[in-house]
Amino acid sequence: VLEILSHVNKRVKLQSDIGLPLTELWKLYSESGAAPMIRNFCIVYIEMAFQRVDAKVS
Repeated sequence: VLEILSHVNKRVKLQSDIGLPLTELWKLYSESGAAPMIRNFCIVYIEMAFQRVDAKVS
């Protein structure tokens, strides 16, 4: 799983036009039963998603 996420990170960071599913990430993060590791990865991708939304608005 970590290798897949590492690959995704490389691709997403290099291409700012790749969108991230902010709503779905937030749902995963806010689930009461979400494992701490899932929540931590959600935070990383939610931050990236916010940056991309801000860039599109500008």
